[in-house]
Amino acid sequence: MTSIRRLLHRRGFGIHSPWVYTLLRDVLFEPLPYYTFSQLRQQFPGRSGRQIAMDEQLFRLAHYASPVPVTIIGNASHSTIEYIRQGAATSRNQATTPIEKIIVVEDIEANHDTWQKYLDDPAATATFDVEGRRGIAIYNPKLSKLHYNV
Repeated sequence: MTSIRRLLHRRGFGIHSPWVYTLLRDVLFEPLPYYTFSQLRQQFPGRSGRQIAMDEQLFRLAHYASPVPVTIIGNASHSTIEYIRQGAATSRNQATTPIEKIIVVEDIEANHDTWQKYLDDPAATATFDVEGRRGIAIYNPKLSKLHYNV
């Protein structure tokens, strides 16, 4: 059942919030590369395609949300931290929706209790289970609390 829900919400389909739809379509699952991706890929060779995709996803999130910092919980590689730093550093725009903070929980299966804490937090208004690997909690007082499996 979870797989079907993920499929329905993938790339924003089945989501009624315009802000969340835009976040999924244009930020988290944007297929086009940013100009700095080739440089970052050369800086961190030998990573799997999955790891590159996950790092690039966090780059886009940090770029979109800047100046709000993206906080990582769990084991994050040096490349992941650098992608987030570069994403925030290259941003020239402020998020159009007032985001207070963003928490990313890596490996939500291993960090289940921590991820559950953010799922249960009423202030975490938008939570995303990204492919069962990564959890993203966004604190935005203008949103209603919703959880998405994407």
